Amino acid sequence: MIEKRIPDDKIIELLTKEIKEFGLEFARTKPRSDVNLSVFNMLKDKIPKYDIKPAMFGRGTYDMERKDSDNIKQVIEHMNASYCTNTLYYSYGSSLNWHTNSDVPGMRTYILYTTKPGIFRYKDPETGEIVDDEDYVGWTQRTFKVDQEKLLWHCVYSPAPRFAYGFNHAFGV
Repeated sequence: MIEKRIPDDKIIELLTKEIKEFGLEFARTKPRSDVNLSVFNMLKDKIPKYDIKPAMFGRGTYDMERKDSDNIKQVIEHMNASYCTNTLYYSYGSSLNWHTNSDVPGMRTYILYTTKPGIFRYKDPETGEIVDDEDYVGWTQRTFKVDQEKLLWHCVYSPAPRFAYGFNHAFGV
């Protein structure tokens, strides 16, 4: 269902460069959030009844608006992705609400960097089980199918700064 691994060395090199050239300074301008794990867990079974398009940001989550940077373009080419869906910064104690990304179907890959493991929580569309998948310290890459028929509801909690980059491999391309 969800493939999780450490990204390859070329991706790590390019995204480390992106974080150093832009992300760290961007992060300095953003306040901490006040979400803790207890608050995040209270929302575990609060999945919306209807799909939400597009995903709404949560608390302490910011779009860095870097989808067209040279480093991101090189990652797109290296991965043979169709495009970058978003470049997000999560401040200390932040979250992203339940959403599906179903407005942009395809195979989605998120590559993230964090110094403390956060949680990628999802509802398995086959079993209905709620799964908490902990981030690795350092780099984590997750790939999953975004489908308009079998919705993959998911949300994120980050106790520490987290840089996340989304890439889509469109169906039929």
